[in-house]
Amino acid sequence: MNSGNWPFESLLIPKMYRRFIIGPFNETINQIIREAKAKINISPVFAIKDELTIAGEKDAVTKTRLELKISMRNVDKLFKKFYMKLVHVLKCLHQMCNLILLH
Repeated sequence: MNSGNWPFESLLIPKMYRRFIIGPFNETINQIIREAKAKINISPVFAIKDELTIAGEKDAVTKTRLELKISMRNVDKLFKKFYMKLVHVLKCLHQMCNLILLH
């Protein structure tokens, strides 16, 4: 099948997700490409659009889209855990500062 005739799909991927989707040394994105047998094109970091394009056979495009959405959900979970821990640490520091100032 000619790649020009392949179905494709565009996803909006916020820039904060890119490094996690690409992974160190492009390992994560290359694994997704190998497993799904689809082509992925990510807009450059300096681009205004946060777009990622997937092209390939219909099943490959669908599988890749699902994999990318799962990856983004996992990143969201990590950010939320980190944020909650950060908020907890900041609350503790605030309480310690209040105790020090009161004594």
